Amino acid sequence: MAHCLVCYPNHADTATLTGEGWTEALPVTNLQTRFLGQVARTAGTALFSPTVGLPDGDQCSAVIHVDFGRHRYLSALALCAHNLTRRAQARVVLWTDSTRTTARQDFGWQAVWPRWFDTVQLRWADDNFLYGQISDEQIGQVRKIYLFMLNSNGFSANATSIRYASIYLSDSENGKGYLEAGRLYMAEDWSPKHNMIYGASLSWVDPSVVDTALDGTKWSEERTKNRIAVFQLKYMKPVEGVNKALLLTQLAGITKDVLYVFDPSDAQLMQQRSFVGRLSELSPLEWWTFGLTSMAFKIEETV
Repeated sequence: MAHCLVCYPNHADTATLTGEGWTEALPVTNLQTRFLGQVARTAGTALFSPTVGLPDGDQCSAVIHVDFGRHRYLSALALCAHNLTRRAQARVVLWTDSTRTTARQDFGWQAVWPRWFDTVQLRWADDNFLYGQISDEQIGQVRKIYLFMLNSNGFSANATSIRYASIYLSDSENGKGYLEAGRLYMAEDWSPKHNMIYGASLSWVDPSVVDTALDGTKWSEERTKNRIAVFQLKYMKPVEGVNKALLLTQLAGITKDVLYVFDPSDAQLMQQRSFVGRLSELSPLEWWTFGLTSMAFKIEETV
């Protein structure tokens, strides 16, 4: 198990976003707002050859170009609230120049939905039996996030410094007739030197209202559920505690987005245990023993 990641700030918010395939009414710049319902949407799903071509000349359904304005260190990428299907693929290319003619690194096509299940958990007739991905029916029920780690093992020391990046999307069989997404998050991470201690938790919170009528009938008003991650980093030296944990609480506060990844090395469970959210409370940094500090975290998912 790799150490958890807390990614902040989102460099995509201050970058210049352009692209191909996106509509004027719902432009690609909508990916820079924190409102997931304010989506960016394409005009269709058909494959085309983008103006900024892929290194191998392949086609895509849409592309997002990112110019950070200066070199930024990046560890993680998240595309939230998308409608990409089980067959969708994404491809991240990092460029060395503004004209995007020389690729520094091409990560190749990656499945948007990786394997979730072991074969023994599925039945032969299940539509996801062969590859163990989430089923077509379940995709409409779960929180949708595409996650991609830009570094090798989840440590900040291996973050990639880049100014120009492109994210190509391919989903020509999408039954909606368009692709859409609500948020793009690209950031360097803080991976603590010592991982969160045992007792960390991940839970769903249901804010739905249930009331009882005079005759005993139950009435309910269903609301959107969200996740909450609670964990403690207990073995930080004072330099890490002050310059990382305490500084994060100052900069992000309770209003700014952070990307939480429970375990970046576990591709099978990474999507289920990761989300963009905010610090729902700011805990103190505690000097609990000689030479060590501790801080508790509570991160609430943004919906």
